[in-house]
Amino acid sequence: LLRMQEILFFRELDFSLKSISEILSSPKYDKEKALQEQKHLLKLKKERMERLIEAIDSAVKGEKVMKSFDNSQFEYIQNHLFILSGFYGVVRPFDGVVPYRLEMQAKLKIDDKKNLYEYWGRDLYDFVTKDADTIINLASEEYSKTISKYLSDDVKFITITFADLIDGKLVEKGTKCKMARGEMVRFMAENNIEYPEEIKKFNRLNYEFSPQHTTETKIVFIQK
Repeated sequence: LLRMQEILFFRELDFSLKSISEILSSPKYDKEKALQEQKHLLKLKKERMERLIEAIDSAVKGEKVMKSFDNSQFEYIQNHLFILSGFYGVVRPFDGVVPYRLEMQAKLKIDDKKNLYEYWGRDLYDFVTKDADTIINLASEEYSKTISKYLSDDVKFITITFADLIDGKLVEKGTKCKMARGEMVRFMAENNIEYPEEIKKFNRLNYEFSPQHTTETKIVFIQK
């Protein structure tokens, strides 16, 4: 029974029966060490599954949101929302794109440029600020630094931060931040937000504005 349990643990981690047989028959096999490693791997798998479920929930919610938008809200996001892309540079909400996987921080050399940051240079910044003097930043640092690096004094750059307050410190959690950023876009579209001060009224997903953590260049929301 115990051996069958060991096999089931390995199968849960997607090991083939042949691989399991080889592992269990090895003279170097340490059962206790193997169980600890299996526990660690299963925890990682659980975390991946939880993130995937959250991502699916977010996608379903996003689909419902898009169906609930009226023409004025579609017009708002088309006029106000810029999506930064390692492959396309800047994408607008209704631009046609092909599926791709390319992170901005990918180590990709293009001609004499050693990475995508050098390749795009200040082009993204120039495009985004062409008709704007205020940028509300909802991007992660990986993408936002393609803009912030080139900031001039006549452009106001305000980063929106969604965090948990843990032991007196602000902690940003990836999936939760992504969901909150999407919800902020919806909030801004539904309320036709035109001024940074109006953003502070956001109170969705159990987030509330935190005056004590907010500065001129950063608006912070903490989840209750």
